[in-house]
Amino acid sequence: VREQSGSTIVVKPPMAEDVADELICGCLPHQASFSRANLFFSKIGLFNERYRISSDYEWFLRLIQNETVKLCYYPRTMTSYYAGGISSQLRLSLPESYSIQNQCPMYQDSYWLNRRILKYQEFIINLREWLQNAENGRNTLNFNYKALENKYQAIETEYHALKLELEQARAKIAEIAKIVEMETGINQNGQSGNIRLNFKNLEQV
Repeated sequence: VREQSGSTIVVKPPMAEDVADELICGCLPHQASFSRANLFFSKIGLFNERYRISSDYEWFLRLIQNETVKLCYYPRTMTSYYAGGISSQLRLSLPESYSIQNQCPMYQDSYWLNRRILKYQEFIINLREWLQNAENGRNTLNFNYKALENKYQAIETEYHALKLELEQARAKIAEIAKIVEMETGINQNGQSGNIRLNFKNLEQV
């Protein structure tokens, strides 16, 4: 699956015996699902177009309730597709999926009702754990950012101190150069012209 951010993940569907459990909180990737034509035209029927988003989910639920259908898992990467679209808008897709699930006869059995509760509880635990880890990660990031900010401020203070020290040193060098020039009576055309040039270079350092 290629995410809009550019990252990719490999989705591994459940084994055949775990499909009913997987469909409580998830769905099979229809992009990588292959079915015989007679499933659509005789045994299971077509997609129910009354469902705008979750018609594939409703079809899969009808499929797993048919005891004459054999499911199998093929361990190969079959398709590559982009995530997104209207099905990724959870406020729209999940209510429709839950409505379908609540009307599914198999899931009204006492075993599956309990199993659904356990799956949703597990989902909430995983979600809260993820949020807690994200919060801890944010706190760590803020701590590291503050430490880096303090280091930056210390370096900036040191930089300004060194800059001031350098400016003071340049001023002293320029002052010394003027004193030497005055005391030695340097003439631009005289032998000591090189000395004057060297002091001029010092003033430009």
